[in-house]
Amino acid sequence: MHEMLSASDILASAIVAKISPTDDEITTRQAYALYGKGWIERNVEAGLLHRRRKGSAPNSPAMYSKHEILTLLQAERHVAEEAKRLIGNKVE
Repeated sequence: MHEMLSASDILASAIVAKISPTDDEITTRQAYALYGKGWIERNVEAGLLHRRRKGSAPNSPAMYSKHEILTLLQAERHVAEEAKRLIGNKVE
């Protein structure tokens, strides 16, 4: 589901987010389709991912930052790899 991300992918998404914030946004529907509803909601509830309304009206679409999602995915992968490394060292 999620492809491996490089440091250049993260840097490129940070540049896009800074230069053109609207190009960094994806809708809730897009986020669910790309990353799974469970993963998105779990990280919102944990305070690791943030929803932002596109407007001030209550029915304005909720948007997510692609950069924030990619950064969180990379952090999760790094933690998982480090945990495997540490567990592997204890088994030996």
